[in-house]
Amino acid sequence: MAWHLDGRVSALIGTHTHIQTADAAIFPNGMAYLTDAGMTGPYDSVVGMRKDVAIKRLLLQTAHKFEWQAMMSK
Repeated sequence: MAWHLDGRVSALIGTHTHIQTADAAIFPNGMAYLTDAGMTGPYDSVVGMRKDVAIKRLLLQTAHKFEWQAMMSK
């Protein structure tokens, strides 16, 4: 995908919910490339989910439906 898009787009950036992959590069035709930009979910959360639900799942070792954490404005 990256080689196909080089020279056609300015940047190609992927994401994942955990850690960054350190493979940033500038391709021959000027496209910026980064496979994994790292966490993109809400800051005040557990991988994008409400903290209280994640903690309940951990402590009680029972199934509780994960719920998305709304973005908080600063």
